[in-house]
Amino acid sequence: MRKDSFMNKHIIFLFAILGLSLTASAQTRKQGAAPPTKPQTQQAKVPASPQFQESWTSIPTAFKGDDFVALAKSLDAHKGEFESDNMFVARLNGIANKKEKYVFLIDSKAQYDANLEKYDVVFGFNVYDIYKNSISITDKVLSDAAGAKYEDRYRAVVTNESLYYEEKPTSLSIPPILKRTLAIPLAEAQKYKGKIKWALIVKLGPEIIGTLSKYSYIDRYETHNRYFVKVINLPTDKEKLLYGIQLIIIHNIFVNLESIWLYNDLDGKIIEKINIDEEMKSKIK
Repeated sequence: MRKDSFMNKHIIFLFAILGLSLTASAQTRKQGAAPPTKPQTQQAKVPASPQFQESWTSIPTAFKGDDFVALAKSLDAHKGEFESDNMFVARLNGIANKKEKYVFLIDSKAQYDANLEKYDVVFGFNVYDIYKNSISITDKVLSDAAGAKYEDRYRAVVTNESLYYEEKPTSLSIPPILKRTLAIPLAEAQKYKGKIKWALIVKLGPEIIGTLSKYSYIDRYETHNRYFVKVINLPTDKEKLLYGIQLIIIHNIFVNLESIWLYNDLDGKIIEKINIDEEMKSKIK
């Protein structure tokens, strides 16, 4: 009798353990197992822009050139209160000499002649009231909080001596523009529209004597900034009327233009490398 009682107690104990196990299992199922971790999709890495090479025969697709606007903003510097002239010049030189050469990729003015099956490609220097021999790199319009519009224009003022020959003792002449002709069959011409571009290979300033020195209101001479100058102009009546622009801010970087590459942006093939000094000197009589 005692033996049967002992066995019954053990059986009850085993069933109690089994019941706890089943309850825990049911609760686990009710809560649900942790969802399987979804495999994370790897975002495609943007290839780094390769380092510029003079020996290139084509411009790599990943090469984006240098950011002219960012460079202009970094050079838009003023001498600090606790900074001597020498210290400030050294700081500017440090910014300008981070790279030996800069490359700016810009669009060309290319017009196709369907009769002659050729593209006429032009590279010219814009002429402004303040100076000559400037290249428009990029333009953009910004609005302030009051809604007044200011147009920021980013320019490269080219300081090559070959571009600054005198017609008169007190004036600078306009340099000849570059013209190139590309023979392209009519059947293929349309795909090249907007794809014929220029690569400007430059070294930063400093300005050659005389390009802006007669404009005394420019504060660059007080700040000893020989690489950059910012000029504020009033817009024309037409610009005011059409675009509502109140002020035009021109951000100028002084550059020495070493060469200009004409290239096809479809495959990056370099059509011609032009030495700017040799080209311009050959045109000056």
